[in-house]
Amino acid sequence: MAKIKLTTRQDQQLDLAVHQLQHYADIVEIHSWAELLECYLSLKQDVYPKKVFLILDDAAQAKYTSMHAVEDDRLYVDFSDDLNGIEVGDPSWEQTYQNVCVPKQLRHYLQQLSDPAHQLRFENFAEKMQHYDESDLEAIIYFNQNLLISMESVIEVKVADVETEALKLAMLPNGYFSCDFDPFENFAIIGKMQHYGFEFIGLGAALLGWI
Repeated sequence: MAKIKLTTRQDQQLDLAVHQLQHYADIVEIHSWAELLECYLSLKQDVYPKKVFLILDDAAQAKYTSMHAVEDDRLYVDFSDDLNGIEVGDPSWEQTYQNVCVPKQLRHYLQQLSDPAHQLRFENFAEKMQHYDESDLEAIIYFNQNLLISMESVIEVKVADVETEALKLAMLPNGYFSCDFDPFENFAIIGKMQHYGFEFIGLGAALLGWI
């Protein structure tokens, strides 16, 4: 039976909201999609009105590609003024980065994803959505019928105060490699799925997930 393990805030100087955004909990011992879904819905109830985001596959790689994805000019945040005069080895550097820069980053991502100037239409990236042969379609169908084939043994959970389920993407904007959907393309897909009643639950290095 899947279990929820809340993470401990090791540094009490770390803002609680930042701790929740960075790594609120883990879902462990998952044996079925139904168990994972039950944990997700339970977490939603526990943290409401905040939103719950799951890292669905390869958390380390997802964080790595996200780090590069946010170097996009539309997402990049300059922290030089916030960290000015603080040496990297100084303990206050990490505290300032976590408590000042991380929330600033989230606010910027939310603003940029919501900006009408950055909204994309499917026609803008239609080529990325093409199936190349019958085996591609079969792979997609098989994956959706066998949802745990790519699930990690541990699913990381993030929590943040964002307005909509779609805007949860701001917790881990992703899409770095040229063949990937970039963060704004992902957001367009998430918004379209939301229109048809599919709730965005999270992503990983390779997956987008809805219920």
